[in-house]
Amino acid sequence: MGVYSVGEVADQLTERFGVRVRPRQITNLFSERALRDDLCPIKAGRRVVPESYVPMIVAELRRRGTLRKGEG
Repeated sequence: MGVYSVGEVADQLTERFGVRVRPRQITNLFSERALRDDLCPIKAGRRVVPESYVPMIVAELRRRGTLRKGEG
């Protein structure tokens, strides 16, 4: 299982869905407590996102309308 930075996740989702996902959009989800920061801690100034948590980010971006349902 891999781990990614928020920027890497944003790049992966942009490529996968064909919709620009900015790192700030994902960071805001953590700041707003829409995502669990205990599962994606900040280490050395960077948030560490386990590969297994990426589907939760996708689900929240879909819920907010950033990504459409059925994409990807």
